[in-house]
Amino acid sequence: MEALNGAFRDRAGWDAFTSTITAKQPHTTAWLAGVRPRLELQTTVRATLPVHYTTAGAEAAAASLKSMLEQRSVSLRNKDRTNRLLGLVRLHLAGRGEPQGHNRDPRGAASLR
Repeated sequence: MEALNGAFRDRAGWDAFTSTITAKQPHTTAWLAGVRPRLELQTTVRATLPVHYTTAGAEAAAASLKSMLEQRSVSLRNKDRTNRLLGLVRLHLAGRGEPQGHNRDPRGAASLR
């Protein structure tokens, strides 16, 4: 756990963490194989980045989310409905999920499963 605490701060911490993983930990070894190239690059450059102590990005997203959901607060009591609504909001904020066109399949020959 000590090695894990410093693993993502800099390259030396990452190297110290990876040296603690043994072949007796197959799940951790498999995870490490998948993330190693990306995390080695990230931990190498992380020390050169300025330290940020702001939540401005999160506050802006939260304000946008609040304005979208404020009038619908009564409908947030149902878990399934709330999860569907949040999924739609997520798609809207990400810029995906544009309205689809009309179904152009000939009558009786559906191509969608």
